[in-house]
Amino acid sequence: MVGDEDERRSLILSLFACLECATGLGLILAPDLRICLLFGQTESVPVTLLLARLGGAALLAVGAMSWGAGTFHRSQAGLSLLIGVTLYNGLAALVLAYSAFGLAMRGVLIWPAMLLHAALLLWCLASALRMQRQR
Repeated sequence: MVGDEDERRSLILSLFACLECATGLGLILAPDLRICLLFGQTESVPVTLLLARLGGAALLAVGAMSWGAGTFHRSQAGLSLLIGVTLYNGLAALVLAYSAFGLAMRGVLIWPAMLLHAALLLWCLASALRMQRQR
């Protein structure tokens, strides 16, 4: 049963890693398109594009971290990586919610992205708690 849970955790983290790496690459290569899809902003100033690319680089790092977290079953390193991914998903959901509700910046992908990060936050919290109890 624990082995199945480890495999499921590895699969979910691997899928999350692929998604974040793809998003990161998209932000690096075509930040204006991603900004439009997420926030509905069609005109981007150079500093916005630069910050989007920097965010893309960070997402690549998050993706790499998530990929690695799936291979450290029940270890302190795996738990630490999972805590980092949990923090990222919580903050990402909050920032996206703020952009949608507080700033009225709503592209077609804002709601799916916000809901995905919120769901991943809940999954990460539950998974981290299970890992902590198993140790």
